[in-house]
Amino acid sequence: MRSFLLLLLIPMVAGQCSTYTTCATCIPVYGCGWCFGSDKCLGLNVNTGTPNTPCTNNLWDANKCSCYNAKSCATCTPLSGCGWCEASRACFSGSYGLCTNAWSWETYQCPATTTTTTTT
Repeated sequence: MRSFLLLLLIPMVAGQCSTYTTCATCIPVYGCGWCFGSDKCLGLNVNTGTPNTPCTNNLWDANKCSCYNAKSCATCTPLSGCGWCEASRACFSGSYGLCTNAWSWETYQCPATTTTTTTT
């Protein structure tokens, strides 16, 4: 009986994800994930772990908020559990499935940055 009640509550919690207005309040809720592209808390499909509704630019995470605050590979990779996706130029937690190439876990894996100098 107890597990039956739990199954009934999961859709209710996931349906209320939109009531959370920050990543920090959204991420701990089972069935919710934060969409960084639109700054909204979305309900997740419990079977796939992906958002039930489209997330702007597919920039979403269900594990950590701190990763997305990093704006470069060099600031992302030292964070525990974070990796840099060069294709989307964003920092994500875990193994980011939408990043098809150029995924960096360690700073030494970061793509070389180029600088331009101008002469007058």
